[in-house]
Amino acid sequence: MRVGYQRGPASRLSCVGCRGVAAQEWAHIHGTDPEDTQNYAPLCIPCHKEYDGHPNSKLTQEQASEIRRRYAAGGVSQRKLGGEYGVSLVAVQNILNGKTWKERGQDHYAD
Repeated sequence: MRVGYQRGPASRLSCVGCRGVAAQEWAHIHGTDPEDTQNYAPLCIPCHKEYDGHPNSKLTQEQASEIRRRYAAGGVSQRKLGGEYGVSLVAVQNILNGKTWKERGQDHYAD
């Protein structure tokens, strides 16, 4: 909140990780002084999680989008998609219901 107060909302800027997508959060630049508000970069949530190395994220944004496309096209079950991508049935359901890995431009996060 301190960074947003001093530098404004990160959403006014583009993500420096994937370029072009609106940033959603300020991410502390590793190895710098966290008290200095200039040591934060604007990132979208997936890039922030990737930068911080979240080990719980098994999928990428592109894989989640592919799961949605394939399921919408028909001919493949949610269970089969989960098996192919190495995630649970619930994880696939959460992607399809928009609870996780929302499309670009919306809040999205890993399962």
